[in-house]
Amino acid sequence: MIYRCFITGLLVIATGCIPAQYMPQFDQATLQVRRNEIANQAERKPHDIKEDPNIVLSRVYERLLPHAKVACLENGEKWLDSSCSNWSLKVVDDENFNAYITPTGDITFHSEVFKYTKSDDEIAFILAHEMSHHILNHGMEDIVNSEIMGATTGLLYGILVGAIAAGLGASDDIIDDVIEDAVEDGYASGREAGRLSYSVDQESEADRLGLKLVQLADYDWLAARQVVMFIGKDSTELRSDRSSSHPSGPERLAAFDSYSSASSRELNPLVGCIMGNCVNGNGTYIWADGRKYEGNWADDKVNGHGTYFFPDGRKFVGQFQAGKINGQGVFESPNGHKYDGEYQDNKRHGWGTYRWPEGHKYVGEFKDDEKHGEGTLTYPDGRVVQGQWDNGKFLAD
Repeated sequence: MIYRCFITGLLVIATGCIPAQYMPQFDQATLQVRRNEIANQAERKPHDIKEDPNIVLSRVYERLLPHAKVACLENGEKWLDSSCSNWSLKVVDDENFNAYITPTGDITFHSEVFKYTKSDDEIAFILAHEMSHHILNHGMEDIVNSEIMGATTGLLYGILVGAIAAGLGASDDIIDDVIEDAVEDGYASGREAGRLSYSVDQESEADRLGLKLVQLADYDWLAARQVVMFIGKDSTELRSDRSSSHPSGPERLAAFDSYSSASSRELNPLVGCIMGNCVNGNGTYIWADGRKYEGNWADDKVNGHGTYFFPDGRKFVGQFQAGKINGQGVFESPNGHKYDGEYQDNKRHGWGTYRWPEGHKYVGEFKDDEKHGEGTLTYPDGRVVQGQWDNGKFLAD
C-alpha cells in the first residue's frame, strides 16, 4: 500500500491514494469459526431445472426493482438516470456457477446457478448483489482505478529503467527504446493491479447493499447466507491476499454476518448466551442467524445432551461431543422427515430409522449419511425390500 501511494502521488495526488475500505477486518478466531462452518455444511448436489430460469429471474427482478431504483438514486448513480430505471437480464447455458454485470447494467446468469440454488430467495441475493455492483458504480471505479495505476506505474517504470540505462552508458536511441518498452509493460501491469486493488472491497460492499435489497423486498436473508456459504467452499483460505479479486470464503461469511447482525437483532434482541452457563455447564445460546441451542456445554462448545433448533424449523435432540453431533439422537423437520438413531461427526452413522413424509421407512445401518450395510426399506403400500446397501444403493437380498 505504501508503494502504491508513493507512485500514485507522483502524478495524481489530487485523486487520493487509499480507497474507502468496505471489507470489515476480523481476527483469526472469528475467521476459523466461519471456515469450520463452511467446511461442515451439507453438500449441495445439482438438481433438474423445473421452471424456465428466465421466468424465475424476471419474477425476482420485478420484486427487487422498486427497492433497487431507490438505492440507485440514494447512492448517487453516476451513469445516466435511465440506468436507475431498469437492468437487462440474460441466462446463458454454462456449467460454471456464476453471474456477472457489465458497467452498462447488463446482467448475465449462467444456467448452472439454477441447478444449485434452492429457492427464489437465493436467486434474489445473487441478483441483488450484481445490481448493487452497478448501483455503487464499481464498473466505473474499475476503469478509473486501472487507468490511474497503469499510467503512474508505466511512467515510474520508464523513469527507473531509463535512469539505469543512462547510468550504464547506453546511447540516447537505446534509452528511448528501453523507456518506451518499460512504459508499455508498466502500464499493462499497473492497469491489472489497479483493477484488483479494489475488488475485495467492492464484493463486500455489494454484499452489504444486496442484503439490504433482499430484506426490503421481503426475501429470506438466511437463504442469502446459505448461498454465501455455498460459494465460500471454493475459497477456504482464512484471508484473501493482495492479488485476490474476491474475499476468502471465511472473510465473506464473517462480513455478511456483521451486516446482517443489526437486522437480526431487531427481529430478536436476544443474541448470545441468554440463560445459564454456555462455557462449562447448562445454557441456552442464540446465534445472530436464528439458530438456537439448549443444553450442556464444555470448553465453550456444545457437549453432552442438548436440543438444537434451526431457523427453518428443523430440530435435533440428542448427544453432542466437542461441538459436533455424536451418539444417539432424533432429527425432525417441518416437512415430515425424521431420523432416530446413531450419529458420528454430524452425520447419520450406525443403526437407525429414517421416515419420509410420503410414508417410506428404512430401518438399518447408515454410514456418512447414506444407507449402508444391512437394512429394510418399507414402502407406503406395504412392499418390503430387505438386504444389503452400499452408499445409498440397494445391492441384493
